[in-house]
Amino acid sequence: MKKIKSIFLIMLCCSIIVFISSCNGESKHTHSFSEEWSCDETTHFHEATCGHSNEKESVENHIFENNQCKICGYVCGSTLGIKYELNVDKTSYVVCNIDNKYVNDIIIPSTWNNLPVTSIGRGAFSGCSNLTSIEIPNSVTSIGDNAFSGCSRLTSIEIPNSVTSIGESAFSGCSNLTSIEIPNSVTSIGNSAFNYCSNLTSIEIPNSVTSIGDNAFSGCSRLTSIEIPNSVTSIGE
Repeated sequence: MKKIKSIFLIMLCCSIIVFISSCNGESKHTHSFSEEWSCDETTHFHEATCGHSNEKESVENHIFENNQCKICGYVCGSTLGIKYELNVDKTSYVVCNIDNKYVNDIIIPSTWNNLPVTSIGRGAFSGCSNLTSIEIPNSVTSIGDNAFSGCSRLTSIEIPNSVTSIGESAFSGCSNLTSIEIPNSVTSIGNSAFNYCSNLTSIEIPNSVTSIGDNAFSGCSRLTSIEIPNSVTSIGE
């Protein structure tokens, strides 16, 4: 019996040692943080990348100059929660997503982390069904595939004169979009770019456009006529 008790006590002690060791190991965990800035309306910081989502590093107040933070690049008034990815050449950013898919209004800044925002990426705002207005800066040169697909409450959009390409299904399913003016900087309109924009009644295609993809305006049941300029050398089915 004494031998059994001794074995039991040894096992218990070992268990306690293991437990204490694991706790100590947890307390010694070193957080890792993103090199890029995150921010809210008043501060910027580095978010943890180790799974401890509430941890932040280098939390400081914005220092604004001409409505832009000199440290993180946040533009006063731009929409929070927009996610960005650095381009391969590391000279500009792509808008890739947004945290709140139920947002009503979106203002995209012209710069992020002190670099220009040059593209709205694939599916960036797809499914934002409450979106009614969006401001796109003149720094943007391309609107990616499915960028605004399914934004069913979007009634109008102003594409800046810096955009050169509109991707596949970029505005597909924007059923309340009534009119759109394509600037004379655009050279290509992708496949199904405006398909099922069922309330679209007018669209102007400038002489800069050279290609229009397949089904670009299919399902636009209220669009009674469209003038294709002589500059277009390729047009889909």
